[in-house]
Amino acid sequence: MGEVKILVAHLELLCQYSSRCRAVLQHEEPQSRVLELPGPLSTVEVLLGWLYTDEISTARGSVELAQLYILADQLEIPALREDAFDRTVRELLRHEDLMVFPNPETLALVSAKLPESSSLRRWYLWLTVNHWDTSCDSAESKQYFASLPSEFSSTVLRMQAELHESPPKRCVCCHDLCFFHEHPSEEECLASDCYFCVLMLGGGSIVPG
Repeated sequence: MGEVKILVAHLELLCQYSSRCRAVLQHEEPQSRVLELPGPLSTVEVLLGWLYTDEISTARGSVELAQLYILADQLEIPALREDAFDRTVRELLRHEDLMVFPNPETLALVSAKLPESSSLRRWYLWLTVNHWDTSCDSAESKQYFASLPSEFSSTVLRMQAELHESPPKRCVCCHDLCFFHEHPSEEECLASDCYFCVLMLGGGSIVPG
């Protein structure tokens, strides 16, 4: 059994953001209000920091952000899911060539821990479908693709074949992030103050250059 650490947070904050916490904690006696949180300790600490500051303070890189998104999904915290998703997109699409792909560990984690309908899993899938050249003969390309989860890579190949028959004008992973967001309408996108939604609905683009 790994290290166990007790972290203290205000019940009101946890229950405000998390429907799972509300269901588990609100009916418990004060002295027994203890919730076991899954995931690495560092991820839980980022979650607690976010509860008090509304900011993701320390999580960096696709693996750490995926772990944070997964924890938010398990605790049913939509606002943190969205923040973790947006931070992931910012980090991966800040490079001009857009060819900075997540490492296979991230994709394996996302594929194993998140439902197919989740924003992060769908975005990683579309990013790979639209930007990864699976026909490339380089050793690096072959090694990368071979290291991906088998179900993920087979889905990429199937979707690429479908898109080849009817290619879109532009990729949704870079130009239409509302396709992945949980906002049900454009009005709610704009009202949410989401950086990407406001930028794109206003006619901008998240792609550098």
